[in-house]
Amino acid sequence: MKRLLGFTRYVVLLGVAGSLFSAAVLFLTGFLQVVTIASLGRQAIGHPKELKLLAIVIIQLADYFLIATALYIVAVGLYELFIGEVNLPERLGWLRITSLEELKDRLTGVVVTVLAVTFLGIVTEWEGTEIQPLGVALALVILAVGVYGWLSHGLSGRR
Repeated sequence: MKRLLGFTRYVVLLGVAGSLFSAAVLFLTGFLQVVTIASLGRQAIGHPKELKLLAIVIIQLADYFLIATALYIVAVGLYELFIGEVNLPERLGWLRITSLEELKDRLTGVVVTVLAVTFLGIVTEWEGTEIQPLGVALALVILAVGVYGWLSHGLSGRR
């Protein structure tokens, strides 16, 4: 039974493969969007309104790349936690995951960044009068994530 339970850890490879595939799809489609947009960039030169629309689309693409990065971090983290060490270059040492807590921390940082980029994209498109409620709502979500992280580190540090 002990051996069987030890073997079940390989089920996590499904999550690793799914996360890697999802990240690759987002990276690839995002890149293809950038190539498509680059051709539109020449048309936007000299037209401030079109240039602003181009900037909005590019900001939104940054979101896709950040989400793809989060999926990649999940894949690497799950692999390191359940299967074994990943051979990463020295400069990517920050990506080494030794606990579920570290994986959550990495993801939390990406989520906060995605929220900030999303807000920036919305602000650049905003045509209404009241954007403060949205800003306050996002700030509260970021604050809640920060408080959760602080409390979870505080509680785990006392054990």
